[in-house]
Amino acid sequence: MSCQSGCGESIDFCMLDYPCSYLPEMKTRMYYRYMRHASKSLAGELVRRGWRRFGCYFFHPICAGCNGCKSLRIDVEGFRLSRSQKRVMKKNRSTMLYVRKPGMTREHIDLYNRFHKYKSETSDWKYTPITPQLYYENFVDGAHDYGKEVLYFIDDKLVGVDLIDLTDDGISSVYFYYDPDYGRYSLGVYSLLMQIHFARQMGLRWIYLGYWVEGCKSFAYKTNYRPLEILEGFPPLEEEPRWEPWLTSCPALTLFDEPKPSPKSVTITQKGGTMPTTPLEIAVVEELLHRWDPIGLFDDPAIPRDEYDLYAPPIARMVATGCDEEALFERLKSIRVDMMLLEADDAWDRAIAKKILESLHKERP
Repeated sequence: MSCQSGCGESIDFCMLDYPCSYLPEMKTRMYYRYMRHASKSLAGELVRRGWRRFGCYFFHPICAGCNGCKSLRIDVEGFRLSRSQKRVMKKNRSTMLYVRKPGMTREHIDLYNRFHKYKSETSDWKYTPITPQLYYENFVDGAHDYGKEVLYFIDDKLVGVDLIDLTDDGISSVYFYYDPDYGRYSLGVYSLLMQIHFARQMGLRWIYLGYWVEGCKSFAYKTNYRPLEILEGFPPLEEEPRWEPWLTSCPALTLFDEPKPSPKSVTITQKGGTMPTTPLEIAVVEELLHRWDPIGLFDDPAIPRDEYDLYAPPIARMVATGCDEEALFERLKSIRVDMMLLEADDAWDRAIAKKILESLHKERP
């Protein structure tokens, strides 16, 4: 398919290099294609090849010396809810949804700016209040017949806005923002689960998540939705994109999703010798993570007590290799905020980090 057959006229251009938001030591350069009248078919073909859309602008990175941005998509047919995701669905039983063509009200602008102000305070995002003109250009203009917004209401209050594109084979996640005061509802998780629900209802196979960058905490949550496929690069329209299963192409990128260790000790090599992590120490961490319980699972005694166990071995290994309380706190905070998309709770995370260190140091001679 050619661009001319689906967009009429287009203007291609790129920006000068600027600091990368994902890898602080790198520079970013974006390639843009401005299309006033991009068809649904063309938009879908570009999304399948790793392009993103804001307004009438389609774009992808062309950074010199870096190919860190990979495209991810969820296989809707194979997706199954985890226990924590079922918990999120249960918490949102009274949340109301309304799907419509993207719009702009004062509520949209205020909610967007509140969300970004919150992220600047909790995740080091740069904060500049968005203007109505810029919001319109990014999230309302260019939607045509395939861009939609999903409005989330709790007690008749707008608490979340999910902007999506409906393509021929899936749903492209454009942008989601929410009210930080409703962080306990895990609305970021819920919005993606509802995208999967919509895709199944419409017979669509994929949820296109946009980019994932190894080491970027803001993207870590995307690996919680399996099975995934990954795309390297941005092939032209004349070439078929080669999506590959996540585990086949990236076996080393399952940062927190580690298999449980065997009953034998796990030995960690470090300067000056080895430090074994024993099953007892892992069990101690598991029990403390149950007490930590950021999702609030164990308010219900019927829920199996293994939801957080996959985090225990790497945390035990951190302690075995000599991490301090601050490093352990940052790991717990990252799991809560970046992996689980929950509201920060620094005081509780610090308390659990301290307790883990104290408990494991007692286990060691």
